[in-house]
Amino acid sequence: MNAKCYSFLLLAALIPESALAQRNRRSVDGAAIPPKLLRINLQNPYLQVEYENERQTFELDLETDRRLDAQELWTPSVGGTLAGSLYHPNLADYRVTAEAGISDGERTIDDGPGDTRKVDDQDFKLVRFNGSITLLKEKPYATTWFYQRDRDQREYDRFRSFTVETERYGMRASIATPYLPISLRYTHFNDDTLDPERPDTRTEDTLHIQIVQDRGARDQSRLQHTTQIFDQVDDRFIEYSGAAHTVQITDRQYHGIDDRFQLYTQARYHDLDTDLSRNIDITAREHLRIQHQDNLFSELQYTYENRRADADRVSRHSLDLSLEHQLFESLRSTAGFEGVYDDAHGGRDRFDGIRYGPYIREFYTKQIGSSSRLQLRSEAQWHEEDRSSVSNDLTARNETLTLQFARPSLLRAPQVRVDSIELRDEQGSTLYFEGLDYRIVPRGEFVEVQRIAGGRIAEGSQVRVDYAAQDEIDENVATMDTFNSFRLELFDRLITFEARLRRSDSSGGQSLTFQDFSERFYAARWEWKWFNAGVAFEDYRADFLRYDDVRFSEGIIIGEQSWCTLRLQFDQSQARYPELNDQRDIDSGHLSLSARFTPTLTLQITGSIYDEDGRLSDRELSATRTDLRYRVGKLDTSITYHYEEETTQNTERRRRHYFYVKSTRTF
Repeated sequence: MNAKCYSFLLLAALIPESALAQRNRRSVDGAAIPPKLLRINLQNPYLQVEYENERQTFELDLETDRRLDAQELWTPSVGGTLAGSLYHPNLADYRVTAEAGISDGERTIDDGPGDTRKVDDQDFKLVRFNGSITLLKEKPYATTWFYQRDRDQREYDRFRSFTVETERYGMRASIATPYLPISLRYTHFNDDTLDPERPDTRTEDTLHIQIVQDRGARDQSRLQHTTQIFDQVDDRFIEYSGAAHTVQITDRQYHGIDDRFQLYTQARYHDLDTDLSRNIDITAREHLRIQHQDNLFSELQYTYENRRADADRVSRHSLDLSLEHQLFESLRSTAGFEGVYDDAHGGRDRFDGIRYGPYIREFYTKQIGSSSRLQLRSEAQWHEEDRSSVSNDLTARNETLTLQFARPSLLRAPQVRVDSIELRDEQGSTLYFEGLDYRIVPRGEFVEVQRIAGGRIAEGSQVRVDYAAQDEIDENVATMDTFNSFRLELFDRLITFEARLRRSDSSGGQSLTFQDFSERFYAARWEWKWFNAGVAFEDYRADFLRYDDVRFSEGIIIGEQSWCTLRLQFDQSQARYPELNDQRDIDSGHLSLSARFTPTLTLQITGSIYDEDGRLSDRELSATRTDLRYRVGKLDTSITYHYEEETTQNTERRRRHYFYVKSTRTF
């Protein structure tokens, strides 16, 4: 550190403090905290012993080919927390929680007869660490530096857990000026998954800057800039790396009497550059809301989007005008007009489309008595669309899908080239792999994406999909879309009925993109004290695809809010594709038992099963976990046991046993 930096710190420390800051730096009895070169306060020192035993077996043809990966690890360690300050708490205030120990263990890898390897592991290492130091914490420009390191078990869903070592360090700084507060955050993140089947490493460096300007009571402008550099190395597959840059400006203003005019402006630039492709998204959005009367509103929304993906260019202009009227306390009506213009081109390929038309929406909700509620919703939209394209491949970028239990997720375009499909997480920094995280299932002219239980895609997650499809059209299409829903809750949700009907009818189009379809959904649910049950039926009919799905659910809760609680949940789903002669059956169950025998002895048991049977998928998964914790005096002991089993297509089987004991003695 040069002389200028030393001078800056000394000057900052000598600047007179505000009255609030002077009060904060006094002790509890009101006396000022005297300067001291170094303050050290040792808190909660402890000795700890950890024992880990993990054993995984992989079987092909269920007995013919077998592989074993087992390891045993002892880690005695010492740890504690140091808290204090340098010279004065307002100059440098620190807190460090650290744990260091010696690991001694052995790993055995057996790939078959005559191929056994042993790896000894004995070294001194920093097991866990969590430290931070805050400089000039009572000044408007306080800065905090931090470092964290941990080793733990991570679960992507109930059927798969991994041993993960994480490292995170960086800094947080702020300049708290009255008119233009600025915050800055830099974080380096490293994530090592120590799984013998899928070892991988993720590294991320993120810099985030935010500037906020508050004007008056409600007006605000905000500038945000984020730069992220990431790298993903999967030992079994490929290396995926890249950088993402995002700049976003938002502005919110209120005008007129009682702030009846509300104007929201947003501009966003996002650049995602990876080994596979480069995507640049530019978005500009204006939203004007006017309150004419207490129950009458009008809105104007305009959005411009421009996307560049390698040689492809896509731009979209969208406009939405609407008038909302709260007719009665229970009835809200909205009428509007929307229009969308699309222009896409890349090389010799080109696409142009314009869609416009009116819509109307009605929403009615009514409290019936003191314990029941009725909700009705109805929507109708007519639009006309002109589309033309000259293309061998129509490329789709960043299409969003939500992968949910037992619900088909179809890509929008027909005739998709399966080898062109790429799945990433919602941020675009994690690449998923077919066969491990998801599967591709052809459904006639369309393609379905299914989440694989036990993979890295969590249930209900949104993913981004890139793909190419065959499409060459020149047509004019008129479409009428309707949606109606009904929901009735009786006797404080003792019984709930729900129904939805969605329908789309098109005329004039010849391509597969515009299909006439109808979707019907009916459900009933019963909840009474410790028992709940439900049934749902969904029927989807389109020109080139049809499926129906029946789902059942049952649940039991015994002993809630007592010393012992038992939860059981079972779900069944049967999806049929009649025209494809395919059927997919899923049965799942989950058990949770929590018991607190004494204030110092607790037990937690969870178990899950999952059975999937279909023409293209045949999988069975089961998992259980037991956690026992016992505290006596200053001795704290916890015992954990995991068991996981997965069988695929009746030919492959994976088993995992994980046993963990930790005993900690504090002083």
